[in-house]
Amino acid sequence: MNSSTKKNFIYSSLYQVLVLVLPLITTPYVSRVFGAENLGVYSYTNTIAQYFVIFAMLGLNNYGNRAVAMARDDKEELNAVFSEIYTMQLVTGILSLLVYVVYAGFVAQDYKTYSLILTLYVLSAVFDINWLFFGLEKFKLTVTRNSIIKIGSVVAILVLVKTKDDLWIYTSIYAVSMLLSTIALWPYTRKEVKYHFPKVQDVLKHIKPNMVMFIPVVAVSIYKYMDKLMLGGFSKTETGYYENVEKIMTVALGFITAFGNVMLPRMSNMVARKDVAGVRQTIATSMRFVLGLSCALTFGMVAVAPEFVGPYFGKGFEPCITVMIALAPTMIFQSWANVIRTQYLIPFKHDNVYVGSVVFGALINFIINYLMIPKYGALGAVAGTIIAEASVAIIQTVAVRKELDVSLYFKQGISFLLFGFAMYALVRCVSGFQFSDFAKLAVEVVSGAVVYLILWGGYEMIVKKKQLFKVGGDCLNIK
Repeated sequence: MNSSTKKNFIYSSLYQVLVLVLPLITTPYVSRVFGAENLGVYSYTNTIAQYFVIFAMLGLNNYGNRAVAMARDDKEELNAVFSEIYTMQLVTGILSLLVYVVYAGFVAQDYKTYSLILTLYVLSAVFDINWLFFGLEKFKLTVTRNSIIKIGSVVAILVLVKTKDDLWIYTSIYAVSMLLSTIALWPYTRKEVKYHFPKVQDVLKHIKPNMVMFIPVVAVSIYKYMDKLMLGGFSKTETGYYENVEKIMTVALGFITAFGNVMLPRMSNMVARKDVAGVRQTIATSMRFVLGLSCALTFGMVAVAPEFVGPYFGKGFEPCITVMIALAPTMIFQSWANVIRTQYLIPFKHDNVYVGSVVFGALINFIINYLMIPKYGALGAVAGTIIAEASVAIIQTVAVRKELDVSLYFKQGISFLLFGFAMYALVRCVSGFQFSDFAKLAVEVVSGAVVYLILWGGYEMIVKKKQLFKVGGDCLNIK
C-alpha cells in the first residue's frame, strides 16, 4: 500500500475501533434495560426501515464510489458524474421516503410509534453522499464527522435511556444520529464538486449500471436483514438473541469492512490508469492480511464465547453462546469474498459474476431460513447465513480462478487456520483456571492474541525470507 492508502486505512480503522468500543459500552447496557424481547421489537422495526433505505440508495455505495474514483482526475467529468448520480439518488430517495411514510402511518399497526420515528432514518438516505467522499478517498473527513456524532449518540443513550419504556428514545437517538451523519458532509461538497442540473438523458444513463449494482445489495439484504424479519415473525426473543450476536460480529468485521472501503476506490482508480502491476501486488498482499485477521477474529470469538456472553449481555441471553459460536465462521467467508469483490470484480466491472453469486446466496439463504427458522429459531437463521456466505465466496472464487492465484490464497489460509486452532486450544485451557468472570475473559483475550500474533509474526518472517509471496508477472493474468 502507498502512503495515502495507508493513511486512509488508518483513518478508516480508527473509526472502526471507535465503532468497536462504543457498542462495547452500549450493548450490555441496553440489553439489561430492554431485555431480549424489546430488542427484538427494535430490530424488527429497524430492519423494515433499512429496506426502504436500501431502495432509496439502490447500488450507489459501490456504483457511485467506483464512478467518482474513475472520474476524479478530470474536474469537469467529476462534476458531471456527481450531478447526474445525485439527481438520480434524490428522485429514488424521495419516492422511497413517501412510500415509507404511508407504511408507517397506515400499515405499521403494532409498532407505529417506532416506525414513525424511523422516518428520520429513511430521510437520511436522501442526503447520504458518503459514496462521493469515499470515491475521492477523503476518509479523514467522513471518519471525523461520523465519530463525533456516534460519541454523542452514546452519551445520549446512557443519559436518557433508563427503563423499558424508553425504547422510543433509543430509536430516536439512532434515527437522528443517522440523519445528522449524512447532513454533516454537505458543507464540504463545495470544495470538491459543483452541482449543476443535468439533462434527463444524462441521468438515465446511470440507471442500468446502478441497477446492476443494486441487485446484489438487495440479495445481500435478504440474508442480512431478512433473517431478522423472518425471526421477528417467529419470535421477538429469538430475534433479540440473533440481533446481539450479529452486532458483535459486525463490530469484529469492522476492520475488514474498513479495508474494503479504502481499497475499492484505490483499485478502481488504478484500473482506470491501467496500473496492472499495482493491482497484482495489492490483491496478493490484501488477501494475506485479510485471511490472517479474519481467522484470528473467528477462532478468538469461538474460544471466548462461553465466558463473554454472560458478563456482557447479562441474564437471559445464554442462548447467544451457541449462536455466536455457530455464526463466527461466516467472518472468514465474508472476508475472503470482500477482497475478491472490492479489489477485482467491482473495479474491473465484472458485475455479472458479483450479481450472480450474491443472488444465488440470497436464494439459498431464503430457502434454508424458511425451512429451519420455525424449528430452530435463531440457529436456523445462522445455518442460512453460513451456507449463503460460503456459497458466495465459492462461486466468486471459481469465477476468478484463471485470473487470480487462488491456490496461493488457500495455502495462506491453511496456515492461519492452524494458528487459529492453536489459539483456541490455549484459550480453552486458560478457561479452566479459577478467576472472576472479568479476569478470566481478560486473560483469555490477552493470551490468545499474544499467541496468534507470535505465530503470525514468525510466519511472516519465514515466508518473506523464502519469498513465497513475491508477486511476479506470472501470479495474475488480469483481463
